Amino acid sequence: MIKTERFYLSEKLDSTASTFHQNGKKSSSMHYTANKRNGRYEIYSETGDTIYSANYTDDKIDGWVMDRRNKKVEFLYYENDKLVVQKPSTACGCIDTSYASNRTKFAPPVSSLIEYPKLLNYKASWLMFEDSLNYNSIFYTGFQHSSGTNSSFASLNLMLFKEFAINIPADEQLKIILNPCRTKGYLSRIETTIQYSTKAEYTDVTFNPKRIAISFLKGPVKSNSSDYPGFTCFYNVMDVNYDFEQRITIRPEKSRDFCFTPAVIRDFLQLTIEEGEPALFRNSNDIHAGVLSNKNIVRQEELEKFFGIIAGKGIAQFTYKDKTSSFLIRGNTSQTLLGGQYACGNIHIACTKTEGNNYSLGNGTKTFNTDALINLFNTYGFSRVATAIDKINKILTLYYFAE
Repeated sequence: MIKTERFYLSEKLDSTASTFHQNGKKSSSMHYTANKRNGRYEIYSETGDTIYSANYTDDKIDGWVMDRRNKKVEFLYYENDKLVVQKPSTACGCIDTSYASNRTKFAPPVSSLIEYPKLLNYKASWLMFEDSLNYNSIFYTGFQHSSGTNSSFASLNLMLFKEFAINIPADEQLKIILNPCRTKGYLSRIETTIQYSTKAEYTDVTFNPKRIAISFLKGPVKSNSSDYPGFTCFYNVMDVNYDFEQRITIRPEKSRDFCFTPAVIRDFLQLTIEEGEPALFRNSNDIHAGVLSNKNIVRQEELEKFFGIIAGKGIAQFTYKDKTSSFLIRGNTSQTLLGGQYACGNIHIACTKTEGNNYSLGNGTKTFNTDALINLFNTYGFSRVATAIDKINKILTLYYFAE
């Protein structure tokens, strides 16, 4: 671009303003009235083709926008400067339309405050940055800073174009995504406060996202939805705190609005979780494994290493197979530990004991054997499989463990 044409009336932009490519062809055109954008805004390629067009009314985008600057044609619709976005149809899908990217006038890159190699010096060894935090796509506004004798303090708003995520612990079992509701045409904005000194171990960072997601990167628990590569939990939070020594602490909102994607364990046991709580960097005494611990389904040393979701109410189902039949068995769950290294839980199956180790479902047309049931789970790689019968309530409980 080597030339710009602007016209003024009473010291305010008026009429059409244009820019030009080096070859002399027009690069863009925008109509102004009394210093406000009104009318058609178009961007042209060096060959003269229109690659972007939008309509402005009183300095706000309104109506359809055509954009083919990235070699593919996109049509977006705006009302009163806001991109009209349909709610995602995917499980647990969410949107964030708080900050339209076209309304952010200027935001410097975070790299102007601290270069990425230097930032790594403040990172604990138990935490990993996913995709280097997409560092070159992080900008900021509202920066404030003060320095004391032993430490410094800063606050700013992170303006994010791409995913902002960290992996924990050192072997990267889980991914914590601080902006899971990313929406095309909008920025993710996270208020952030930082306390730091020359020593990395005194670093303390608090993020204030509205909603986060925890996604599984390892372990036997997989996503049973094509929309997500890993089993994922979404919920509302007050803040997420990083402390070099004390690890990650997440304070949930009172209204958490949990959402869990469908899960499957060892390509066999399907789970739908309705209630649950994340457990990160917890002492084993704070993980209430209850009957799972009492029955030695999960052991104390395994609880010490648990990173994942402690789930309560849910539904489990699997296909029972023996030599003569194959059918679906469904049951309720009351306690499930879904972790980055292992999973264990119980399944309460409504049934009636007939004879020996045989049980019937529903009207009695479907019968299963507990020995065959345990063998079936073992065949799929489960261990510590056990059953217990409540004859009064006609409930068979199955316990399992999987790595």
